Amino acid sequence: MVEYLHSKGVIALVHYPKPIHMHEAYQYLGYRAGAFPVAERLCNEVISLPLFPEITDEQIAFVADNVRTFFGARA
Repeated sequence: MVEYLHSKGVIALVHYPKPIHMHEAYQYLGYRAGAFPVAERLCNEVISLPLFPEITDEQIAFVADNVRTFFGARA
């Protein structure tokens, strides 16, 4: 989806590409890949869409229309 949105001019990012338990700072806890499968899956599924105080209604509609189109819904 990120690539699709980029191709349409929408900045989208995978905001948390690594779950917290996999960060070096938390290695001392002993958690490994598979310890929190939902968190690990969501790191590949959850994205950040444009969000800032000055965003206009038109920009919001543009982002929403492109997300709907990606999922095959009518814009």
